[in-house]
Amino acid sequence: MSTWYNNKARVKSFAEGDRVRVYSPRRFKGRSVKWQSFYKDVGRVERRLNDVSYVVNCPGWKQPKVVHVDKLKAVQEFV
Repeated sequence: MSTWYNNKARVKSFAEGDRVRVYSPRRFKGRSVKWQSFYKDVGRVERRLNDVSYVVNCPGWKQPKVVHVDKLKAVQEFV
């Protein structure tokens, strides 16, 4: 199973202050999964704990949370 995972896994890293989207898989009854967006929370990386853990702070949260890198996606800004 690790071989299959490693084929698709890509190294991601974020710097302090980067804007990221946080994966939150909340499902709504009666809505198709196809039309749901699971990356709703947008926050900033406060610090990096190790290679795969980051402290992220979102405006809607009471406290910053430790989030795994697999649950983060960089916010794309078009200029």
